[in-house]
Amino acid sequence: MRINVQFYINIARNINFWIISLSHLFTHVFDLVNLALIPIFIEEFSIDLLQAGLLVTLPLLAGMVSSFLSGIIMSKIGHKPLMILSLLMMGVSALLVSVTPNFLTLMLYLSLLTFASRLYCPPALSIISESCEDCELDRGKTVGFHVSVVMLGIASGPIFLGFIILHFAWRLLYLIFAIPLFLSAVPVTRMNVDLLNEEKDKGGRGRGY
Repeated sequence: MRINVQFYINIARNINFWIISLSHLFTHVFDLVNLALIPIFIEEFSIDLLQAGLLVTLPLLAGMVSSFLSGIIMSKIGHKPLMILSLLMMGVSALLVSVTPNFLTLMLYLSLLTFASRLYCPPALSIISESCEDCELDRGKTVGFHVSVVMLGIASGPIFLGFIILHFAWRLLYLIFAIPLFLSAVPVTRMNVDLLNEEKDKGGRGRGY
């Protein structure tokens, strides 16, 4: 128990861990929101069930392609630039969804939103997996704690959607959450992503890059 307590104390002091985890949280806020909005999309855009299915399937396919490409792009431009690109693309995509005029643009913007979201996961998980002080011992706990934080983002989306729909239009949710996506890019730009590589070159273990 003493080791576990010390581990979480160390995590709580790791600023870069929280920068990545909280920004990663915001990239997954829309995961279930898009699905929960299907009945409203059917009514507002006068679409049938096949078209509604496309609103679910095409963004997931876009995310699949993005996850594959992310690893390739990461090796070319680095972890931090790719995470910043993901956050900015998501912010722009969320703004576009909030003003989408028809079914075709909605499908395009939702696909772009998911595509941008999945760009973030590989570099974030790569950094997190090496941010522990003793990665041979604590990598699993570090990644697990990170994923649990991210799950809060997935879980919070439908709750915020329910509140907003009770008082406002659904589009406001995308407009509101575009703000933390843009703001999250700022602390990411300040992270020292070279620290891990420097320590590996010296034969040390990775810590918080």
